Amino acid sequence: MKLPSSWRIRSDLKALSIVEASKKADALNMEPMPLSNINKGIGKVSIFWNWAAGQYFDDIAPRPLNGLKIKIKSSPRDARHPFSLDQLTKIFNAPVYTGCKSEINWKDQGSIALRDSPKFWCLTSAPMGQN
Repeated sequence: MKLPSSWRIRSDLKALSIVEASKKADALNMEPMPLSNINKGIGKVSIFWNWAAGQYFDDIAPRPLNGLKIKIKSSPRDARHPFSLDQLTKIFNAPVYTGCKSEINWKDQGSIALRDSPKFWCLTSAPMGQN
């Protein structure tokens, strides 16, 4: 539970075992991966284990991973971080909202308001840096 996300590609952790990487990440105060990611991993291994038990039931213990998922007390929606004031200012000062050259040149400052364009609404919901 102390491993950070993508620990296998981090240069300072990738050569370490899972136990060593966990200890080093904790010592460096790295943010651990979300509990939901840990549960997804447990779920994937559990699916494989259940398949193996169905195929080779004589040699496989039945459902040893049941009950291992971590109980998450908050909803995923509550775990999302809200936009900062600086991020909101940057988003809504973009030319697509304040006026742009054209629907094709929506990133360039101009005098055309795109309120009736799908771009106005689609770009609002796009992740930052993706549009």
